[in-house]
Amino acid sequence: MSFLDLIGVSKSYGALQVVSDLHLSIEQGEFVSLLGPSGCGKTTTLHLISGLTDPTRGSIMLDGVDITHAAPNTRGLGIVFQTYALFPHMSVARNVAFGLDVRKVPRAEQQTRVAEALRLVKLEPYAERYPRELSGGQRQRVALARALVIRPPVLLLDEPLSNLDAQLREEMQYELRRIQRAVGTTTLMVTHDQSEAMSTSDRVVVMKDGRAIQVDEPYRIYEHPGSRFISGFVGKANLFEGVYRQRDGQPVVSCGEIDFELSGVPAGAFAGGDAVQVCLRPEKLHLTQAAAQLPACLVRARYFLGSQWLYEIDSALGPVTVVVTNDGRPAVEVGARVGLGWLPDAVRVLSAEA
Repeated sequence: MSFLDLIGVSKSYGALQVVSDLHLSIEQGEFVSLLGPSGCGKTTTLHLISGLTDPTRGSIMLDGVDITHAAPNTRGLGIVFQTYALFPHMSVARNVAFGLDVRKVPRAEQQTRVAEALRLVKLEPYAERYPRELSGGQRQRVALARALVIRPPVLLLDEPLSNLDAQLREEMQYELRRIQRAVGTTTLMVTHDQSEAMSTSDRVVVMKDGRAIQVDEPYRIYEHPGSRFISGFVGKANLFEGVYRQRDGQPVVSCGEIDFELSGVPAGAFAGGDAVQVCLRPEKLHLTQAAAQLPACLVRARYFLGSQWLYEIDSALGPVTVVVTNDGRPAVEVGARVGLGWLPDAVRVLSAEA
């Protein structure tokens, strides 16, 4: 048994099934993200663990103890809400100390632990300020310090960065991971932002329609998506319908007149004649002047993304998106004829039924 276990957990409201038969094991000290679109059940899952919502079925175990029906205030979990929920009439220090007050921790120990928490989130100079005097990122850190100061066995984060602007949000992703590694608290974060989940987590749980459809390390979620939905939700993907075949003893996928040579497909994963989908990430494609695997392509549009150029290409396979690193060379002009190439290792094959 792991440190935190969800065993067949479901939650329904009448006929509406919000979470369905969720099995999830989280190790002590692990950072796990629940990733998925709005309405997929990820926030409800967090509420089930916190005790704010009771499950319809299943059980929740924390360090070997069944907490399925324990009151929220007895679970000892740290929670950071999307809105931070700071007390506007309290200073930063008093906000952080609130959970210690509730637990009747002696004042001297409170001062020590609050100082440690503020040092951890780099807010020592702001102890006597009020939330209205802080930036969004600073308020987020206060909420994090308040959750950590009680030394919870599990830290629950509900879209903690969603109210920040783009640049600050990116900075706080790395700051959040730094803090979690420093304290070693088991952490479960809810997010709909795939970059947040990928940059902070040890493992990612991709959810859809109340179910966990893939649980894996971020790299494997991206490089080996288990379904068409995951390939498109986690990053961008070019998807092509095809048929799995053997040619001269080697596996290929035929998409019309184009054959994709494959590498690393497990034996027995597909049978000859199976309908499949080819997944190619835009950055795994490269433009060539001469014809490559996919010749006679037309550059229909291009977009400058700073560190990259994104091209929309008309090809024999249909529309293709290509992302090229901006290395200082001139961009390819709209209307230019190009070839497209890729390495067999970059090709992923998905079951058409996935």
